[in-house]
Amino acid sequence: MMVSGVYKTDSQSSKWTPLHIAARWDRKEVVEVLLAHKADVNACTSEGMSPLHMAALARSPEIVNLLLAAGAKADVKGRWGQTPLHLAIGDFNWLYRLKPDAFITVQNSKRPNPKWYIVGTVFSCTDGPNHDSLAPKAIGIACYTNYADDEKIVSSLLDAKANPNSTDSGGSTPLHKAVWLDAVGIAKLLLDHKAAPGIKDAKGKTPLDCATEQKKLKTAKLLRGISRDQVRP
Repeated sequence: MMVSGVYKTDSQSSKWTPLHIAARWDRKEVVEVLLAHKADVNACTSEGMSPLHMAALARSPEIVNLLLAAGAKADVKGRWGQTPLHLAIGDFNWLYRLKPDAFITVQNSKRPNPKWYIVGTVFSCTDGPNHDSLAPKAIGIACYTNYADDEKIVSSLLDAKANPNSTDSGGSTPLHKAVWLDAVGIAKLLLDHKAAPGIKDAKGKTPLDCATEQKKLKTAKLLRGISRDQVRP
């Protein structure tokens, strides 16, 4: 197997390394080879994304653990202030990016515990051939993952001393993100690792404010049960 060039980027503008690509596409065997040949585990893209960010986006607990064991920094921030912990918490993701004129049919996995769930196709609309109708053109598939993998990754990052109170450019903490998904298991993990429920985002909203406004019943119930002393940031 050819492993030369493990330090090289795919382009000068993006600064993606082979390790970024292997982590993003959940290629554990490639990650193992690259790490064995001393690939830079903390190299960042032009948007400040490390291989650990990519592994979190890929929802790959195994690759997250490999990178952490190799010395990956758990709290590195991307261009918009997001840490791997922010990205590890289930969110809508792009499974495919398509050309504007491409059409695709995707079915949910038949496996008992699929990693990806298709939640919708995103369309752009243009005039039809006779300019008398709108012809939808698929540009992507919006997806998110099962929470079992998310909880494993969140647990690994917190055990590696990731900061549960880190804020992104919008002032959101990982707990805000857990509330958005009503992911009570992840919220409990964060709280067990000293996440501060009283932190306000850029709009002045605490996680409980968001849970109440967005009718996230499970996380709202959890957060209402926390004492006032715990709520103070």
